[in-house]
Amino acid sequence: MVTLISPSKTLNFDNNNSCNLNTDCRLINHTSELHKILVTYSVNDLKDLMNGVVRLLDKKGVFVVECNYWGKMVKDTNYSLIYHDHFSYFSLTNFINFVKKYKMHVFDAIVNDAQGGSLRIFISKSKRKKTFRYKSLFNEEKKSKLNTFEKSHQYRKNVLLKTSKLRSIVLNIKKKKLSIAGY
Repeated sequence: MVTLISPSKTLNFDNNNSCNLNTDCRLINHTSELHKILVTYSVNDLKDLMNGVVRLLDKKGVFVVECNYWGKMVKDTNYSLIYHDHFSYFSLTNFINFVKKYKMHVFDAIVNDAQGGSLRIFISKSKRKKTFRYKSLFNEEKKSKLNTFEKSHQYRKNVLLKTSKLRSIVLNIKKKKLSIAGY
């Protein structure tokens, strides 16, 4: 979902009403007055999104994005979020590096429990003071070596172990001719 907020109007775009921020004609009249752009999940073209944000966001505006958090997925060995609709998983560090390409700055970030662990990131065109939450999360990622190949490899091993255990449980239930209900 993409939400554009200006003093005079709010525009919402969901998965059924896709939004190409960089080229969508409905946004032409809002190119200089957007104070906030909120994005949650399921954005297919991040480069287009960022080009649109750079073009539409006011100099003092804030771009807020919420996405699946790689750190929580790794910590909890959560793989239930990996499917056709969610094919990007971010950490604060890799999002910082990504927005730098667009001359934008992350100044705040928080992890919440939504969707099995979400990262909400606050971004602006101008440099702002980094919050305590930002600094804490950044340091935690660095200390845990979250963004390393080794951490990704360990995550893969943990997922395979967890799926193997689940397979064993299901086969055991089936062997006992018991029922399984799924959601």
